[in-house]
Amino acid sequence: MPRLPVLCVAPRSSRGFSLIELLLVLGVLAILLVAMFVVYPQVRSSQQASREASNAIVLQAGLRSAFAPGGNYAALGSMGSGQGETFVNRSRIAPASMNDGNPSATALQSSWGPVVVHTNIGAYAGYGPNRMFVIRFMDVPKAACVDFISNTINKFDVVRLNTASDAGYMTPETFQVSQVVAACNLADTTEVVFLGH
Repeated sequence: MPRLPVLCVAPRSSRGFSLIELLLVLGVLAILLVAMFVVYPQVRSSQQASREASNAIVLQAGLRSAFAPGGNYAALGSMGSGQGETFVNRSRIAPASMNDGNPSATALQSSWGPVVVHTNIGAYAGYGPNRMFVIRFMDVPKAACVDFISNTINKFDVVRLNTASDAGYMTPETFQVSQVVAACNLADTTEVVFLGH
């Protein structure tokens, strides 16, 4: 029987990543990081706008149910008196996220800044003094402004943006996205004022 030759196979050496493969992996990671830094703030801003729109609608519904239709909102006091914020907290109208779950709080806070509740002192569009409530969201950031207003305008009688240039009063019927975008872009933050009756 003939002998078969014995082949010696050298052990295979393990090989590492080449420079090109390493650069490719780093490039993909860099793209993912950039996408995260671009997308995350937009998603966060959108979530805050949705949450605060929901909070504004809860405040509106609570105020309308606490007072008779066409009622007198004098119990909310004037701006800066703190009566309105105290009233909505004690009446348990305010969402827990706006007062840290403390109904004896004397202030309201949104994701962006203070929230002030009061009555209108002067007459507006046929409504006499104290016949409308006012909810002011201070320091609404530019990135959330348009979403916030778009999600709430249909629940209020009037919305006003107080920016460097006054956007005036808008109703659900006169609401124009282009006007809101222009007003929101005038400053880094905007005071958004909601009026209802």
